[in-house]
Parts: sequence; C-alpha cells; structure tokens
Amino acid sequence: MTTQEGGCLFQIGYWFYTRTCLGYIYHRRDVNKAREKYGEGESHSVIQTKPYNVIQTKTYNDLKITPVPMSLDNLAYVITDGKTTVVIDPGDPEPVNEYLEKNNLTPDAVLVTHKHWDHSGGNSEMKKKYRKIKIYGSASDNINNVTKVVVEGCLRNLIFNVLKSLDEIIYLQHWNGGHEYASDNLEFACHVEPSNEKAKEKLIWVKEQRLKKMCTCPSTMGEELTYNPFLRTKEKTIMVAAGALFEGEYKVPDDDARAQALFELRQMKDKYKYKL
Repeated sequence: MTTQEGGCLFQIGYWFYTRTCLGYIYHRRDVNKAREKYGEGESHSVIQTKPYNVIQTKTYNDLKITPVPMSLDNLAYVITDGKTTVVIDPGDPEPVNEYLEKNNLTPDAVLVTHKHWDHSGGNSEMKKKYRKIKIYGSASDNINNVTKVVVEGCLRNLIFNVLKSLDEIIYLQHWNGGHEYASDNLEFACHVEPSNEKAKEKLIWVKEQRLKKMCTCPSTMGEELTYNPFLRTKEKTIMVAAGALFEGEYKVPDDDARAQALFELRQMKDKYKYKL
C-alpha cells in the first residue's frame, strides 16, 4: 500500500491496519498475492525452489544469520549460534518454520520490532507450535501474543535517541533490513543527494541483484555511510537538502541541528514514497 503519510486516508487506514483484525486480513491478502504472482512453490513465502529470493546465510564466527523471504518484500531473520535460536519478525510463519525444520532448529525466542502485521502476523502460530517460546515486543506498540514486554524509555526525546542510535550503529559491520526496500531507499538517496555517485552505483547493483532474485541484505556500514542520508547528517549536502542554511566556512552541526535534519529527512521520505 502506497499513500501520503499524514493524510486523512492514511490515518484512517493505518488505524484499522494496526488496531483491528482487518490489518491481519490485509496482510494475509498480501501473502496470497505473492503466491499468485510467483506461483505456488515460487512465492517469496515458499522456499522449496527459491526462484524469487535465494536464501543466503551469513556466518560470523559461531553466529549464523539467515534472511528468510516472506510475502512480496518482507524478510524475517533466523539467528543461531548452535545453542540458542532467535527469530526476528516472523510475519508469515510458514517459510520460517520450513527453514527451521529443514535445519533442525527449535527457536527459543521471537523478537518483534514493531506491530505491523507483516512483522508480527506469525506470532500466534509460533506460540502454538513452540510451547516454550518467548515472544518479545514493545510495551507501547500493541503487538499481538507478546509474552515478554520490553519497556521503552520516554518518547519525548525520541528524535535524539534515534540520532544517538544511528551514531552508535555506524561501528557495526553489517546492516540487515526487514524489507527489500533497497531500491526505493536508494532512489530517495539519489533524490536527496543527486551528486552522490556512490548512491547511483549502489542503486545499479541493487537492481541487478533483484533481477537475479538475490537478496540485497546485508549492507556494510562502511557503504551505508557513503550514501544513506540518515547516516550523513554531518555532511553539508544532506544538511542543505534538509533545509539548513549556512554562511561562511562549513562546520559540522551540533546535535540539535542534526536532529532537526533527521526529522526533515523523515518527512521528506514519507512524502516521497510511503509504504505500510
């Protein structure tokens, strides 16, 4: 579903999507649409032949991280070190359980990043199938079937917390997304910063990957720093795109200015293209 964030239609649709069973019905419709589009056995949600998305496990010492394609563009993740197994965002439990069974894995926990049904729609089935499983979710996010509530801090300083988190995660090596949104995101990056050759090169690579039915995750943080506008609020080109004005020699802005730029970028992204 693509619409303008903030509009009346969006607000009504979003409330029904996140707060009622209509959202779950809409989510299941998307799952079925994927199977109709790609054919049974070829859907993004069925991994027997895997023609739409090739499952590629990344290994970091003893830790294995596997993106599991679901629906039209979602990705769940199975993370295991051989002793403990965690599933992230099993919006559609079928491909997740299929992968777990084929690899003789029993999940200990589910982590749900947010309430959208395409991330939480499999919670009930996971809970029924794995009786001892713990399902973690936010206390403020109305996520279904949560057994372990994660308490968040005060939302008043949310934008500063986001900025701090973005500054901290740049020291991580890899970045794994929950959707195949790389193409859309890079188109936005090129829109915000049209002179950025790295963004243009990455967009070409992403389109080539998708033509080969390959996943575009993970990205490296080193790469993201060269083209992701949300990680580049120290750069003059991004600050200017976000509406900041400068006179004289450019100096790296303070956190207040960067937080405002982050807010403006989010608003720009929502108006550029917004997907539920």
